[in-house]
Amino acid sequence: MIRLTGAISAWYEASSPVGLPWQDLFTDRDGARHAANRRLVANLYSVTSLRAMESDVEDCLRVFVKQLGDLSQTQNPIDLQFWMQCYAFDVVSQITLGQRFGCLDTGSDRLGIFASQHVYLKYCAMVGIEHELHGTLDWILSKLPSGQLMNGVNFTAEQLKRGRVRFDMEKGSPDRQDFMSKLFRLHHENPGKVPESAVFTTCMTNIGAGSDTTSISLCAVIYDLASHPRVLQRLREDIDAKFAELGNPEFIPFKDAQAMSYLQACIKESLRLHPATGLPLARVVPKGGVNLLGRDFNEGLVPVLVKTFDFTPVEPERIRYENYWLVKQVDMLCKVSSRST
Repeated sequence: MIRLTGAISAWYEASSPVGLPWQDLFTDRDGARHAANRRLVANLYSVTSLRAMESDVEDCLRVFVKQLGDLSQTQNPIDLQFWMQCYAFDVVSQITLGQRFGCLDTGSDRLGIFASQHVYLKYCAMVGIEHELHGTLDWILSKLPSGQLMNGVNFTAEQLKRGRVRFDMEKGSPDRQDFMSKLFRLHHENPGKVPESAVFTTCMTNIGAGSDTTSISLCAVIYDLASHPRVLQRLREDIDAKFAELGNPEFIPFKDAQAMSYLQACIKESLRLHPATGLPLARVVPKGGVNLLGRDFNEGLVPVLVKTFDFTPVEPERIRYENYWLVKQVDMLCKVSSRST
């Protein structure tokens, strides 16, 4: 793997409104500020913190399983991508805001959140290429009716308003484990370093960056398993054995699922074959330049390797879950040649 440690490129500027009082961690191009802000919220994303939210995920899973059970009785085809999106958005909003969007309950995008996310991502992808236009377009959009673009923002703002009232009434909501409650506690402890704008921006970043990517990844895993019956059968045997080992609980706990090597191999292989992020996420070559595979890239350049090199696998690509190659790479041999164009 070739890793550049340079700053993120100007492409990211279109992914954030102009003039935010608190720059989100996804788009902040100031390395020192990004590092400082990341340290403030790093504990919220630790494995320990995420495991404390496991019951919220299970609540969503119960609703999802019931819906799939009802749908299975009809024997009609379903749009799995849509239902995975319902599940992902409800889970992320539940652990972030302590409240589901309600997509699973109604089987619909009742708040227009999916459409809002789609419009936002199209804007980021296109305007990021011509990022100089972002300031002007952002100003123009601020003068127009909000339309679909603000659906998710409005829902988040309303939940934060209610959350703030609840936080004050419950004297800090000490028992609540959602991101919003934890961020309000950080704000209460240190309002200078964690302003209220940081609470809003962090929650919006969770929803914006975590929902679509989760649903896409879930779809990829299910598709790959359905396309490879032998792998699916082996995984089902492992899952059945784990349930029996644990005494047939309602769900396999996160820590136990993490220890299931074949399950993790299936997930990681699907993530390799179908990365969820369809955006360039470009980086800038760091100060002093860098040499990649014998080619010098000047400082400040945004390299696009696929335009410069051909990578040819020594053997045709094939799905090999048994190799766990993302855990320990084996048999990933490529011929690299510089392109003449």
